[in-house]
Amino acid sequence: MKSQKITVQISDGTISPGLQEKMWELYSQYYNYSKEAFLARIPRNDHYSFYYKGEQLIGFTGLRVTPFRFESRWRLTIYYGQTIIHKAFRGKALMQKTGMKLMRRYWYYFLFAKVYFWCDALTYKPYLVFARTLEEYYPSPSHRQPPVIEKLMHHIGSMHYGPLYQPHTGIVLKPEKYVRDPASKIKDKDLNNPLIAYYQQRNPGYTEGNGLLTLAPVSSNNFYKIGKRILRQQLRSLKRRMLIPQLVPTR
Repeated sequence: MKSQKITVQISDGTISPGLQEKMWELYSQYYNYSKEAFLARIPRNDHYSFYYKGEQLIGFTGLRVTPFRFESRWRLTIYYGQTIIHKAFRGKALMQKTGMKLMRRYWYYFLFAKVYFWCDALTYKPYLVFARTLEEYYPSPSHRQPPVIEKLMHHIGSMHYGPLYQPHTGIVLKPEKYVRDPASKIKDKDLNNPLIAYYQQRNPGYTEGNGLLTLAPVSSNNFYKIGKRILRQQLRSLKRRMLIPQLVPTR
């Protein structure tokens, strides 16, 4: 039997009640949200990226595409949030593929605006999506934030979170801990990874639900690294399929 391919679909506009129920069924396994609060949050995102294995919904990401002027130049920010991927399908570069699709969709902004991806990393996992995938991202243990990036991050934090954003730390305070995925807890052995250790250092209040504002510009270096990662993922997938023996029915 031919294995079903995992696909990424960017959706606009209204999400059907049936799809909302499937989203909630998946989301409620990993987050401490009430159903009412979850459904009320859906209209706040202007796009969603849905991840399917065949016809099975295995994950999704809420997206907000926001153009604005900042320091005499147009900027386009693309927010990743409300993300969930079933644990059986993680490590498939789905977030990166979402980014590539969005860059193709909004290519015209590159003619006159600087484009950035950002998130409010409630755990180390979304932070690692940036850190492992991209050459340039902030905050970073290896790159000092340029003044314009620091100002932009403060602008984004204040614009979206108001007084809950702390400019001196880059932390977004949360009234409660929303994530209850056991895989997101930092264990002692995880601190051997310098990126996870850095995340914990920058956001020690992640255990209480606080998030770390994380941002990355769309640049040639980042574009190249994303493309290379996706290509490696596709080659590994192709190699696995070639190694799977084909079952030929006997007569």
